[in-house]
Amino acid sequence: MLKSINMSRPSFAVIAASAAVVSLALFPAPVRSESVVSPGAKKLYASRGETTWMRHCIVCHGVDGKGQTEWAQSVTPPPKDLTDPLNVTWAFREDWLRRRIGEGIPGTAMPGWEGVLSAPELTAVTGHVRKLSGADRMTEDQAKAARLERGKRLYAQRCSVCHGITGEADTKIGKAVDPPPRNLADPAFASKFSRDRIERVVRDGKAGTVMPSWKRVLDDQEIRAVAAFVRKEIQKKDD
Repeated sequence: MLKSINMSRPSFAVIAASAAVVSLALFPAPVRSESVVSPGAKKLYASRGETTWMRHCIVCHGVDGKGQTEWAQSVTPPPKDLTDPLNVTWAFREDWLRRRIGEGIPGTAMPGWEGVLSAPELTAVTGHVRKLSGADRMTEDQAKAARLERGKRLYAQRCSVCHGITGEADTKIGKAVDPPPRNLADPAFASKFSRDRIERVVRDGKAGTVMPSWKRVLDDQEIRAVAAFVRKEIQKKDD
């Protein structure tokens, strides 16, 4: 049983070695996406994306993408459940997802795979992740609705302690600090702050206040989801 490990970014070598062990168990002979595998394996992992996923990704994310593997439970933060409907929005934009897979995600155990996987393999595994998440079947309207729901969840978890559920900052902490948190529901504030500006404040924080930077806690899609929720549901703006 692996001990719990608090690590922001374990070495790529460790992850790659673990993936290699699993890969060898699944494919006794070296297997490239172009090569011939056993009939059963070829039928199950026919596409290049599936083959790449099985060779490199299941150690952390699992075959089904839920991230319930022994390795995943040993790192902090753990991998996201790629099948959670509220996590699908980050996979809706294929270009963003491919870049994330290629570059990795700072502050997590997710390494960058650029240079390890070929360009066709990166594209193929991106498509496989989108298939696992359901993003490949999602319409733009469905993605927006999921993004708002995700923003609502994150706002409740991260922001409501200071800003309150309604955004009016009528909380114990809000009343105890100076200057107080912004009343997000104030029409005057809503008229001055666009969604892009809200994103910047969430990402970078605000000097001279208790508003911290969230860029090391939330990824850019999560920050966008929070900003979209504040703008749409608290400020009642459609931009």
